[in-house]
Amino acid sequence: MLRNNNEIKTYNVMFPLWFLIWIPSYLWLLLIPINYAIDTSVTWYTLRDLEDHKKFCLRHSWKICIAGFVCDLLGSLILLGATLLETIPNLSSDNEIFTNIAGGIMMNPFNNLGSFIICLIALAFSAILIYLIDRKILFKAGLDINRATHSAKWLAIITAPYLFLLPSGWLYSGAF
Repeated sequence: MLRNNNEIKTYNVMFPLWFLIWIPSYLWLLLIPINYAIDTSVTWYTLRDLEDHKKFCLRHSWKICIAGFVCDLLGSLILLGATLLETIPNLSSDNEIFTNIAGGIMMNPFNNLGSFIICLIALAFSAILIYLIDRKILFKAGLDINRATHSAKWLAIITAPYLFLLPSGWLYSGAF
């Protein structure tokens, strides 16, 4: 009789919500159209006094949408990098601070001040990138700098990745 000595171990894997940006999935089929609709709506509203704003918005919203995803991804790199600090042996073995911060970033940024500040930095970084890139897109599309700045400011405020602050632990503890 042959005996199979291979053990199969399974572990629960809990990802923070912001990590879903990195995983290609069917969720993207929902996120992309919603993000596009929000970007188009904000652009539409902020440029409503522009002549032929409907055509302008439809022509340039896809660029704004793609730029937003890239900026969110870049902001999530800050969060990913901060959580990986925990894996550096000399840092994590000497001090529990990095472990607590990484745990907070992954599950609940409101658990400690360090994780909250890092999440805010990542959020602000993404928002600033959204502002700068969208302003450049709108300016190159033919808007004057004041209109491009106004619209880009509102796009950055409304479409910033606030998901970075959402406690993922709520999903896993049944708090929702």
